[in-house]
Amino acid sequence: DGASLIAICAFEFIFENAFAEMYNAQKKLEDVALHDQLTGAFNRSKLNMMCMDDTNELKLRNAGFILLDINEFKKINESFGHDVGDQIIKELFKIIKICTRDGDVCVRMGGEQFLIIVPNQGLARTKEIGERIRTHVANNKDAACEFKISVGPTIYKGGDYHVAINLADKALKFAKENEVDLVVAYE
Repeated sequence: DGASLIAICAFEFIFENAFAEMYNAQKKLEDVALHDQLTGAFNRSKLNMMCMDDTNELKLRNAGFILLDINEFKKINESFGHDVGDQIIKELFKIIKICTRDGDVCVRMGGEQFLIIVPNQGLARTKEIGERIRTHVANNKDAACEFKISVGPTIYKGGDYHVAINLADKALKFAKENEVDLVVAYE
């Protein structure tokens, strides 16, 4: 009868709306869980999602890893305040987005350090991308204060991704110890 049909339609409408709201809420939670609140970059959880089942091996092979760090960031915070430090971190992420492709993954590793994963790139191309980011930072006039970065690119060929991050970190430390505003690749 007509009343039953109206009741069924009303129930269906309510159910669809509730499902849509639940889906949207879940997507928001996933977004919050995977992204850094300050910059919008991915957080470390993204690396785990990129791994094969319960391993530290990424699903991709032959990717460039670019580890970069803001030089003398503590001095920036001490001289200009933490709000300016936050603005600098956001400005760096904006530059990273300009200098990378849509398929590249940028992870805020913590503090002022970012890891960029560039799939299907050799070391020469990975180093070029790091240099492009470094140059953009060096020429940036929009930031709240001048800042420089050091960059450590390397290649991930498979296996535990922490190994590649450690190699990139060694290159980054070498760059920071020898000259700020430098790209040094680990080969």
